[in-house]
Amino acid sequence: ITLDVSQQRKVDFTLALAGVQSTVEVNAAPPLLNTTTGQLGGVVSAEQVQNLPLNGRNISGLAMMQPGMAQDTAGTPWMGASWISNGNRSETLVGTLDDADVSDAEMGSLQFANFNLDAIAEFKILQNNYSAQYGQGGGSTTQIVSKSGTNQFHGSAFDYVRNSAFDARNFFSTSVPPFRRNEFGATFGGPIKKDKTFFFLQYAGLRQRLGEPDIEAVPTADERNGVVTIAGPNGQADALQVPLNPIAQNILGRYPLPNQPNGVFGPNTFNYMFSQPTNDDQFSARLDHHFSTGDTLFARASYINHISKERDPWAAELGGANFSSNSVGQPRNYAISETHLFSPTLLNDFTFTLNRGIQGSPEVPAEATTTDTNFLDGSLASWGP
Repeated sequence: ITLDVSQQRKVDFTLALAGVQSTVEVNAAPPLLNTTTGQLGGVVSAEQVQNLPLNGRNISGLAMMQPGMAQDTAGTPWMGASWISNGNRSETLVGTLDDADVSDAEMGSLQFANFNLDAIAEFKILQNNYSAQYGQGGGSTTQIVSKSGTNQFHGSAFDYVRNSAFDARNFFSTSVPPFRRNEFGATFGGPIKKDKTFFFLQYAGLRQRLGEPDIEAVPTADERNGVVTIAGPNGQADALQVPLNPIAQNILGRYPLPNQPNGVFGPNTFNYMFSQPTNDDQFSARLDHHFSTGDTLFARASYINHISKERDPWAAELGGANFSSNSVGQPRNYAISETHLFSPTLLNDFTFTLNRGIQGSPEVPAEATTTDTNFLDGSLASWGP
């Protein structure tokens, strides 16, 4: 009989004597319906986690396999995954890692959804009618169980590569946008003392440089010198010399020169590409110790360092493409748990969790130095802010 994470199953059987013979035959089969609890949920096994293809090595794709689940596209991805369950708001979801809370207290996101897939034993999503012990939120409850060490040393390593060298040109771009994505990591576990103490370590990293084409309107070389074209009284184009003081010239000089005269903004079109850097690092260490067959203890520490650089391409372009850390998400999770079996009918499970989240958006120098001046003259009113 297989028991999944947080599952209760009742098996009824009857022992009967077959006449006077000394043979005892036991017939036992689990019921097709769960008659122990009324909760609705789905289990994803370790084999499914490791073998099913996932874009981004994130369990969000596996969570969407469950009925009633939908991705929240208006969430906060730098804080963690957010999804909607049976119409409930994403802020109401709850997540646990080894029975330790890993959900964001403010936004309700799951902070460790990108936990190294090679380090996940299984995970389960509870959606309806679950026990009161999961009463922190009204939405879905995602339970992740991490792997522990065994009496044998085992490890794994991976590296997935995506590169613009394999891509075709974007329709709106003059060349292939730069794109480099590397996902890599490793796991290693084994015994410290056979049958007693075990360890398990894991690390996963992401390095991405994503290039996107963009188009902006910028002043031409003549407009930088105050020469603008306006419609004259007869409807014909007239050249007008606008006097510029040093401040106005300095503002106009901050814009790059146009490079696509036949673009959507005519001779003012500036076509450019920017590369947005994203760096992710997450690692954890787990230690398990068996005092006896009825007394076990484990401790785990998990970290994520997520840095998504400046996401405003125009401000970054005006600032010389000097990116600053714009979206930072750095959750920390510590857990220690002891399970003690006092008797066949009495079990105690004690878990202590410390969950910290470091989040923010530091000031971006390019945004701070972007001009915020308006021209009162109508001929140059398009430039300034």
